[in-house]
Amino acid sequence: LLGILLHLAPLGQDSLWLDEAFSVQAATNNDAATLWSQKVDTRHPPLYYILLRQTLITLGSESEAAARLPSALASLLNLALLYWLARLLSADAFTAWLTVALLALAPLSIWYAAEARMYALVTTAGLLLAVGLAADRWWGSLPAFAGLAAGLVLDYTIIPLWVGLVAVW
Repeated sequence: LLGILLHLAPLGQDSLWLDEAFSVQAATNNDAATLWSQKVDTRHPPLYYILLRQTLITLGSESEAAARLPSALASLLNLALLYWLARLLSADAFTAWLTVALLALAPLSIWYAAEARMYALVTTAGLLLAVGLAADRWWGSLPAFAGLAAGLVLDYTIIPLWVGLVAVW
């Protein structure tokens, strides 16, 4: 509960910094087709900007809190995905809850939850990838594929993570 509060509380506290403002500007000044077909940002693929655009349209606001909401929701999903991963790797529920508590209180997790950038969503994609690789079941490839596919259209930093995880598993 404290982790949820820590991840949601700072959403509208500070004004947007330059990269966040660029994200909002790119998302609001381009339609989804333009975002998908043209590189608005040469260092990042288009999925985050499309998600941000849809969030801002749905909420009817370009406020700091609205722009940061996708990251905050992704960071909450990360807590659940980490619990799932910890349960796959350890049969002990206490270990899984302790792992989730550490992420819930981690300063970087809280920081990226309150940023209008794609990094919390990349963590979500990475956790999906790890869950899929750790699941020793027929369905394990589904979250792994979803995580890799989403990661590749969110941010290119998923590639070294994918290489490392595949090397481990």
